[in-house]
Amino acid sequence: DGQTITIGNECFRCAEVMFQPSIGGMEVSGIHESLLSAIMICDLDIRKDLFANSIFSGGSTMFPGMVERMQKEMTSLAP
Repeated sequence: DGQTITIGNECFRCAEVMFQPSIGGMEVSGIHESLLSAIMICDLDIRKDLFANSIFSGGSTMFPGMVERMQKEMTSLAP
């Protein structure tokens, strides 16, 4: 119909909510914090391998920069 639609930060919020669920009204941990929790309950001797070899998959990984963001967040949380 020729109508122009301007999209603001909405295009980023759907991906950002995975890291900051509170912006979507949810009181849960972000995906990076959940991964850290899962790794930390494993035996100490395999944690380094888990940090280095975690697989991030699914449709949401197709958002531009998503994998890099996950790497950045995990690097900042890694003990």
